[in-house]
Amino acid sequence: MDEEKLRLVVQRIVYYGEIKESFHSASERDERGVSQDDIVAMLDGKWTLAAEPDWDQAHKNWEYKLAGTDLEGDELALKIAVNEEMQRITIITKY
Repeated sequence: MDEEKLRLVVQRIVYYGEIKESFHSASERDERGVSQDDIVAMLDGKWTLAAEPDWDQAHKNWEYKLAGTDLEGDELALKIAVNEEMQRITIITKY
């Protein structure tokens, strides 16, 4: 999906859906110092699409790299997968 549609879908999921982390993302939480509140703040704030979407053949979905800021204003990049039908964002990794 294009950036405009992605923005609308992400906003709707932040308010009404579910944000979950992959095992990889959750296991690196302490190392990266990124809280769930930081993730929500970034997704709910001004972010940009930082790269072209990647097709994940194994999981049969598109992955998007987003760039924005966390609660403290520090740069944060997230690689996410979006399931619009299930109203779910999966955080794959954080940069």
